[in-house]
Amino acid sequence: MWTIRFWVARDWRGEDHSKKQRNNGRFHQKKIESSLKKQNDDISSDIESEVGELRHQLVDYKQKTEKLESENEELKKRLEIVDRKTRKNNLVIYGLKTTENAVSDVYKIGKTESCPVLLELLNRKLQQQILQNSYKLKGSNISLSPDYTPEERRARKILVVRMREAKEEGKSAYIRGNTLIVENTT
Repeated sequence: MWTIRFWVARDWRGEDHSKKQRNNGRFHQKKIESSLKKQNDDISSDIESEVGELRHQLVDYKQKTEKLESENEELKKRLEIVDRKTRKNNLVIYGLKTTENAVSDVYKIGKTESCPVLLELLNRKLQQQILQNSYKLKGSNISLSPDYTPEERRARKILVVRMREAKEEGKSAYIRGNTLIVENTT
């Protein structure tokens, strides 16, 4: 029969090597854990610092964006005013058949033969006189209108629809400036 014996290696002082290695391993493990905890704390601190800086930058960008948006709105309003002022002396003539030779100080708006024509006048009084006499063109295919900005055209298109509805109901309706005026005639 065989007997198996385990022997424990001992150093020159008679100490157990396995116990010493275990203690030494625990020491290294704690040292590594301590080092990892310090690195983790450093990384967390760096991340928190970066996040704080990014939040500050985000607030700055939001403020700059809001400022730019308000400036943009103000510039749009100013551009609309300038556009109205440059168009206030103009007339648009619809239904007038033109050729290239017939147009000199007048601009065609489009490329077809019967496209609208833009007439630039020297003053508003002349424009008003022409518009007041435009009733004489009734029955022809020619019509006149002031040169409106795109925004004014969109608004007036809605007003015209409502004006027609009011007239169908037997009411007197007309557009003055950018306002629809409806009067009950009954």
